[in-house]
Amino acid sequence: MNRLAPDEQALALPPPEAGILSNARNKLAAVIAAGALVCTGALAADMVEPSQAIANPVPTGTLSPEALSQQASLLVVSTAKAWAGRQTSEGRFIDPVLGGNVKTYGAAMIGQAMVETGVALNDETLVESGIKALSAQTKNPDNDGFNVGFEVFGMSDAVAWNDTVLANNPNWQNTRPGIVNFLQERSTRPPSGIVGKAFESGTYSNLRLVQALAKVGLSAAGINTPAQAQAASAGNEIASATSANLLARAVQNTSRDARRLGGMRFDRAGIISDPTANPLAYNSLSAMLLGRIIQKQGYENASPAVRAAFNRSAKAIVGLMGPNGDVSFVGRGQGQVWNLAATADALASAARFEQNPEWKGRFLGGYARVIGLLRTDYTPGPHGMPVIPRHKGEAHPSRKGLEKYVSTVGYNGLALNALLNSINTLKQVQPALNRGIAADYNGVFIDPSQAKFATVRRGGLWWAIHGSTTNKDGRYGFGIMAAQRVQSDDSAKNIMPHRPYTGDKTASGGPVLKRGGREFVPVAQRMSAKANGIVRIIGGWSATPNQKPAVDRDTKMTFQPRGNNAISFGFVPKRNQTYEFEVWAAKGAKANDKNSRGITLTEPDGDRIKHSFNRPVKITRSPGTDYSSYDKLDRYTMTVKAKAGKKLEQTTTFG
Repeated sequence: MNRLAPDEQALALPPPEAGILSNARNKLAAVIAAGALVCTGALAADMVEPSQAIANPVPTGTLSPEALSQQASLLVVSTAKAWAGRQTSEGRFIDPVLGGNVKTYGAAMIGQAMVETGVALNDETLVESGIKALSAQTKNPDNDGFNVGFEVFGMSDAVAWNDTVLANNPNWQNTRPGIVNFLQERSTRPPSGIVGKAFESGTYSNLRLVQALAKVGLSAAGINTPAQAQAASAGNEIASATSANLLARAVQNTSRDARRLGGMRFDRAGIISDPTANPLAYNSLSAMLLGRIIQKQGYENASPAVRAAFNRSAKAIVGLMGPNGDVSFVGRGQGQVWNLAATADALASAARFEQNPEWKGRFLGGYARVIGLLRTDYTPGPHGMPVIPRHKGEAHPSRKGLEKYVSTVGYNGLALNALLNSINTLKQVQPALNRGIAADYNGVFIDPSQAKFATVRRGGLWWAIHGSTTNKDGRYGFGIMAAQRVQSDDSAKNIMPHRPYTGDKTASGGPVLKRGGREFVPVAQRMSAKANGIVRIIGGWSATPNQKPAVDRDTKMTFQPRGNNAISFGFVPKRNQTYEFEVWAAKGAKANDKNSRGITLTEPDGDRIKHSFNRPVKITRSPGTDYSSYDKLDRYTMTVKAKAGKKLEQTTTFG
């Protein structure tokens, strides 16, 4: 379970509007003051070592973009220096998860972070090591689908920065031609395999924004390929038919009906993510990519539709973010370091573009929350930032709970690239009054059409609900996906295990309908909410996730708060049927008070979660271990025989 550091500097949060929780505070880490100023590059030329940093609190109620960028800078410096110790003589990096040298776009991004850190610290050896990593990328390219796009925009950014700051560096002068030639060749490489099929389809994919950013990044760096011979500027390039089409699809895929009810009220927010499963992590990635494209094009040159889509997605980040800064409660990317860094980058862009001072303060407040989480749960170690919280402090991180394509080198590189861009962006943002995030206020944020997702805050309890099973993998299941308790010192603590990665093994969380030897998972037709925390779903059950219900359509399902520490879920079955519910507990949790109506699970840290039913249940513990990005988990299955027309209710009580 995770906790924000209790000794962080607390800043008073003035009530911006009616409905704010009494005595709410925004937790910010101590700020670094000793000479950490942002210059023409992303990092300060006189950056102090992290061990020499001096705490300097931000003035009460005001968020300083400079101070926030200094916190991000320390993450970059520590991570870049750590990877310098894992570099081979050829300039590549040893990955602690995959083992050995890996071919990933992230290696070049780490290299550029080393270059910029070396310039900031006047460390010529680090600069040279970074240039070596960039050169090594040209000999060991990442040919895995859309990773080519990440590789191109990351190395294009490197060329643009190094041409300005290292113009007189002989090593860069000698290395640059090979990198430019490499990028010119890479930019003409068409997507292949499943990525190619994704581009050929008419659906949206964040891969399209990766491609669009790669194109505009080349032009911004002055690297014109034969296909770009007529493009004189980034603005001209982004206006090309190809790029315009890529952006148009992203705009069309950004929902328009996400909104906040109660306390901090707002509407016209939207999730922008891949279709089908809609993992929330990819809203942050897509928002980051869209924000960067707007930056490179120039805000005034971007179409109103593109600017509006970005603004909607940035609002959604503020709406769905948990009190501790996490935003990836459903699907792929759960708890992964790149996702938090992409979130920070997107929010920095949003703060730069925003003219309304209240929303500028909200975007900066979200940025502060994310950087605080990165500093506590992703503290850089010998191999940079841990990919997931479970890896923190591990000498040999396990791949369990991660997809086969996850690499520490790749995701550290993307995180560093995002943090560096956010630091540069914050240079152009004025200080703003801290307005908090939606999770600081009683009320509900809901995205009823795209992700079918809601977050709720009531008193000191915050929770997240996924209204439909969208994939067999447990991270895409139905029900309460995360819960956090806001402590008396205003830090936030996860009090419920996150769902595990189960691959192709179905783990919906339930209620799974058992009929005729078959299983049917809960899926949504419609979703709505009220400001008092009630979330309603009209749906049914399907043999296949993310499909229209084939069984018991139009069943009314309701989540609602019960007092200050419990949440109930209930519905009325249409016939006598058997349902299965799944719950998870951290490995080592004790099962107490197990009886015919439920079970109480006591976590190793003392947190207690009681799962109870209004009908008799049979409880079994599954063999083996499940893995989320946060914990090793035990799984319990609860089987209930329900009666037609009689409400079936499950209650989750914390503490």
